[in-house]
Amino acid sequence: MGLLDRVVSKELKKQIRKATDKIGDEVFGKNVIEPETDKSKNATTYEETNKTTQKVDFKEILATEFSNYEIKGNVAKSTFGAEGRDCEFGLFKDGKLQAVVIIVSERNEANRKQFKDARRTAENAGVGFANFYSFMPNERSYVVNRIKSFL
Repeated sequence: MGLLDRVVSKELKKQIRKATDKIGDEVFGKNVIEPETDKSKNATTYEETNKTTQKVDFKEILATEFSNYEIKGNVAKSTFGAEGRDCEFGLFKDGKLQAVVIIVSERNEANRKQFKDARRTAENAGVGFANFYSFMPNERSYVVNRIKSFL
C-alpha cells in the first residue's frame, strides 16, 4: 500500500497545483510573471567562462617580471634531486636554483605521486615550488605574486 499511497499522493498534489494555478490565473489574470524554471539559460559552466579567458604566456611573464633571474625551460627533476616529474620552468640566481614552476594540465595531476614527490623534494631542498593549473584562469598579477611568494 505504501507505493500506491505515494503515487496517489503525487498525482493528487499535481492536480491541486493545477487547480490553484487556474484559480490564480482567473483572479490575477494571465499577465502574472512566471518564475523561470529553466535555470540552464543563465547558468554558465567554468569551462564556458574560461573560454573567454586568455591563455597566460608563462615564459613571457617570467622573462619580463623576473629579469634578475636566469629562466630555464624544461628543468629536469635531477636538477634539484626530485624523484617526481620534470618542471616546466626553473628560476636560477648565480647558478643556484631558486624556484621551479610546474604547470598542471589535468585536474587530478596534483594528486599523483610524481607531483607530490617533486613538491616534497623541492621543499626539502629549499627550492620554491609554484604550480599552476593550465585549465584555470591564471591572471598575470596572480602568477607574479604567487612566484614571488616562493622566492
